[in-house]
Amino acid sequence: MADKKSQKILFLVQLPPPIHGSSVINKSIKDSKIINSHFETRYVDISPAKNMTDIGKFSLSKVSLTFRIFFRAISAYIKFKPNLVYLTLSPHGLAFYKDSFLSLVLKALGAKMVFHMHGKGIVSSASKSFLKRNFYQAVFRRVSVITLSPLLNSDIFGIADMRMPINSVANGINSQKLKKDSVQSDIVVFGFLSNFVPSKGLETIIHAATDLHREGYTNIECKFIGGFRSLDYEDHIRKMVAESPDVRFCFTGPLFGEEKIKELSNGDVFVYPTENDCFPLVVLEAMSLGLPVIASDQGALPEIIDHGITGEILKSNSPSELAAVMKKFIDDKNYRLELGANGKEKFLKKYTQEKFEKNLINALKEIVLTKPVIK
Repeated sequence: MADKKSQKILFLVQLPPPIHGSSVINKSIKDSKIINSHFETRYVDISPAKNMTDIGKFSLSKVSLTFRIFFRAISAYIKFKPNLVYLTLSPHGLAFYKDSFLSLVLKALGAKMVFHMHGKGIVSSASKSFLKRNFYQAVFRRVSVITLSPLLNSDIFGIADMRMPINSVANGINSQKLKKDSVQSDIVVFGFLSNFVPSKGLETIIHAATDLHREGYTNIECKFIGGFRSLDYEDHIRKMVAESPDVRFCFTGPLFGEEKIKELSNGDVFVYPTENDCFPLVVLEAMSLGLPVIASDQGALPEIIDHGITGEILKSNSPSELAAVMKKFIDDKNYRLELGANGKEKFLKKYTQEKFEKNLINALKEIVLTKPVIK
């Protein structure tokens, strides 16, 4: 118990709402009995956005809330006197400047800090100007870093302070039980789950499915689980779907909890042709349900998905490439089942909540014990 009392960590994190990968992981940390038993902890929610449409947008109410967040975070640091401040730093945009100024104030007060990076885009953003690059370097100076995968470490090369520890901790989730309906059908269902924004690849799926239907593959259905973040984008997608009325496109709307898992498990293959992602939890959810995964070559996805063993990685991420890969899963049921079973086995070995908690605890202990860099 004495060891726990000597390791106090202040967690400055984005918590739901809104619900997205980072906030879900942060909530799992806050709710984790094992993490909170290893350290004496305090938590401050640093997100001024309360729904998905708020993210990245400026408003006077968010400015006011940001000042209150600063006050709560700094007050918590002064009163709690932690050995380490854990911050989920946004990599770019307005949220980056909010998080970075908070970190600079805390470092000026003497805080030892670690950034847990759930996003990417630092190198590209820092390369836009000499001043921006120097500002990023100042923010990362004397700060340890946790990334989601070694494949994402390149996003902080030249920016992170190489005198400080850099750890990689893969995300993890609770294992899901398969709740697939027992209805027999010749229809092959390709599932998709995400917030509906242009970068997630809905258009790629719609184009690929339409091309397959023209080739005579009429025994497929594309099931989209999630909600639109803008009316303009929803109108655009609805028009695309209306142009292919014979193709089975199903939009369930946003689903959560058991309802989401049941709908996802009723699919045969999970498709995720994202254009910008780090370590999507939806892929772990699909693997935990025994679904093979088709995904793009983004972030940590090539680490999560073993090509030809647990799923397939798209190199060009084009509709034609996706259609060609989808054919393989349509034509060979045994291939679907084999890759799905392999994916579930890999999930249980590497990506459970228990594995995540153990790896995060080890990383935090190493960082807490690291001697501070003076200059």
